Formats: sequence, structure tokens, C-alpha cells
Amino acid sequence: MEELISTKKHFSKLGWFYLTATGIILAVQLLMSLLINLFCPRILENMNINILLGMVPMYLAGFPLLVLMLNKQVPAQKPERHKMTAGQYILSAIICLGLAYAANIAGNILTTFIGLITGKPVENEILSVVDSLHPAVILLYMVICAPIVEEFIFRKLIVDRALRAGSCRSAVRADVWSVSRKPEPVCLCGGYRHVFGFPVCEDGKFEDYRFPAHAV
Repeated sequence: MEELISTKKHFSKLGWFYLTATGIILAVQLLMSLLINLFCPRILENMNINILLGMVPMYLAGFPLLVLMLNKQVPAQKPERHKMTAGQYILSAIICLGLAYAANIAGNILTTFIGLITGKPVENEILSVVDSLHPAVILLYMVICAPIVEEFIFRKLIVDRALRAGSCRSAVRADVWSVSRKPEPVCLCGGYRHVFGFPVCEDGKFEDYRFPAHAV
């Protein structure tokens, strides 16, 4: 019984710290938005500047504070490390890309089906934003910053702490399907994160393949 109560407190802290970080990000974004609208509102017409300004609250305020709080208050449990061969890594990459393509198709089918039911086409918001960005901003935000920060914040930190309540594979599953809320991201992201999450249970490493896989 005491172990159950302790585990509940452990996950409550984890959830509250992520909620706190989200609140800080939103507060900083709101403050920046008010200041910009007050002094130079025209710069917000540029989507590239919008994206770059949106990175500031996340990468310089919310996420660093979240890491600090988790490291001090919510202890992590490292998965056991077992050696994986180069062939196993390559096979994981092949499976990952195959599932990503299949999941992307499934997501498009599901989105189209929802559009038929509602009578309105479902817009792919991510694609709309990407089409309006400069390639350099895409490289910085989606290829460099997002893979490193997202894999560390939303995968490694959560999985290392979710191990307390079950197996590594259960922790990976819980993490994978908790990050997406729309049909296409659920299918696409869920597919490749699932496959590339399981090698973590073998060698306990994120940095060797999750970051480059996400970037690709």
C-alpha cells in the first residue's frame, strides 16, 4: 500500500512539473506577445519571426526549468543496458521508416474520412506552417532544435521516470501515445516513436539514434 501511494506521488509530481512548465511557457509567450503588439506589431506578420519568437519561451524558460525541477524532485531509473549490434540498429531504422510511411497513409485516410463525415476538409496545420517558412528556419527549428529537445524532454525524461511503475516497454508505449492529439500526428509519430523507443529497452541510450532518427 505504501509503495502504491509513493508511486502515485511520484507520477503526480511528474505531471504537475510538466503542467508548470507549460504554464511558464504560455505566460512568457503572452508577455512577449503583449510587448511586441505594443511596440512593433508588424513583425508578427512574418511567420519565420513568429516561429523564432515562439522558440524563446520553450527553449530558454520552460524546458530548462522543467529539467531542473525533475532532476531535483523526481528521481529517474535508468533502463538496463544491453549491447545491440549495428545490424539491429539498421533493421530498426528500416522498420521505423516503413511504419512511418504506412502510418502517414493511415493518418491521411483517417483525416479524409473525418472530413467526409463533418462535410469540411481537415486542414493539415503543420504542412501549412512549414510551407510558409524559410528553409533555414525549418533546418534550425525542425531538424536541429526540435529533435534534440523533444526527444530529451518528452521521451527520455518521462521514460526514465515511468520505469518505476512497470517495464521499459510499457513506459515507452505510455509516452509515445500521450504526445499527439490529432489523427495524422498520432498515426505518423506514434509509429516511428514506438519502434525507435524499444531499442532504449535494450541499450538504454537515446542519444545514439533517437536524435538523428527524429531529425531525418
